[in-house]
Amino acid sequence: PHALGLARVPNARLSAEVKTLELLSDEASGRAAGELRRFVAGHGAGGVDPEDLYDLGRELSYAVEISWARHGADGRFDVLLRAGEASADGAAPSAFPAPDARADDLKDYANNPLRRAVARELVPLLRAHLQARLPDYMTPSAFVVLDSLPLNANGKVDRRQLPAPEASPAEPGEDYAAPRTAVEEQVAAVWREVLGVERVGVHDNFFALGGHSLIATQVVSRLCDAFEMELPLRLLFESPTVEGLAAAVVARRAEQADDELLAAALGELEGLSDEEARALLEEGPPPQPPAGGEG
Repeated sequence: PHALGLARVPNARLSAEVKTLELLSDEASGRAAGELRRFVAGHGAGGVDPEDLYDLGRELSYAVEISWARHGADGRFDVLLRAGEASADGAAPSAFPAPDARADDLKDYANNPLRRAVARELVPLLRAHLQARLPDYMTPSAFVVLDSLPLNANGKVDRRQLPAPEASPAEPGEDYAAPRTAVEEQVAAVWREVLGVERVGVHDNFFALGGHSLIATQVVSRLCDAFEMELPLRLLFESPTVEGLAAAVVARRAEQADDELLAAALGELEGLSDEEARALLEEGPPPQPPAGGEG
């Protein structure tokens, strides 16, 4: 014929890759990597090598044109073989059909210049909305803005296609204040080590820095070792800042010291005889100096 067109010709150069992607997308296959390689190798190459079409054109005196304009990532292509620029009756030369003028998805051709600006306004609003309704440990530490959720073939959210947060745990903001006491410095040091951040201020929130309940357990365990005292896990949830947690540690240390003094006093009293205890009670408290004067 004067012209011959072939549509959606499979590309032999990509047949193994296309078959591999098909197998990987099948969640029910459950094949291991080695089994996949053997299956693809035994499947054999399918389709046509584009170079073979050029060789065929030279053998039959046809001009060969190949186009990938109308097809996607599977590598298929269109082929047009022409014997000449015009037919014998003067008709216009054959050509590829024009691709659809409207794009399937405009995001493939242009970006949204306001997307980042919208995200900067949206994320603080979402965070404030959740903080007003949820405890700190349930508020997400990172937000990712998407145009749409990726779906699998069943119409459910494809969790494997969800992007990871771009930023590492949040760094302290402009209101950063360095630790002021030895206890605050010890708390901040544990946070830096466990959360993997460079610096921690006394006003920084543990959960805003990327902490969660599992990491909170590690933090409390290390603080118990550092201060040589028992600390309940709820202490971090009730006081999620370095300043608040350090103050709670100091308060519990004072309570523990008072408990130790009381236990020691009770131990001394238990060792007294009835006569010694009666004599101690008869002595009464030591005299106090008069107010505003000298003793």
